[in-house]
Amino acid sequence: MQWPKLRKSRETDNSPLAKRLRRLADKLDELPAKDALRVRQARELEDQQRKAALDLHQKCRSLVTTLNGMLERMILQYAPESFDPDRIFAVSETLFQINANGRLIQVVIHSPENGPSTEHFYIPYVLKASIRWFNQDLLDRDQVQENHLFYCVGRGASGWRYFDPRSRRDGPADDEFFADALEQLL
Repeated sequence: MQWPKLRKSRETDNSPLAKRLRRLADKLDELPAKDALRVRQARELEDQQRKAALDLHQKCRSLVTTLNGMLERMILQYAPESFDPDRIFAVSETLFQINANGRLIQVVIHSPENGPSTEHFYIPYVLKASIRWFNQDLLDRDQVQENHLFYCVGRGASGWRYFDPRSRRDGPADDEFFADALEQLL
């Protein structure tokens, strides 16, 4: 008695179509893991952006609080007093302002990036801002001082850095940087 011939299963089929379909199936099986990774990376990016915006707000508020504790004849005003970091995703720009009797420092956070970028700064950054400072004398001369701020990631610790487009200088946007900006208005 002779056994009937069995058809080849698709698993052992070595035709070009079968190989192509196997590669396609393998790629499709990888999609859920890739999608989960993208979602996790997007959440991490948003968390970094929230942290950066909150950090910038706290730097400005800390400067105002410290100086107000030392001042005897005036009070610096800071707006907004409180800040919801989720707000940066709802509006195109977020403004913080320090007012010293008409001498203003304005910090504007721009729309968040879609990922780490080096488009405007040589160190990868996830959030971009601008700082402008001016008083009536500067306005009369049409001179508003402005630097760019970038929340950088990588190359050591994450943090805010400034870039002065006129002098091409950059450095950490720390308490001293903000104090220098305010001092230039006096």
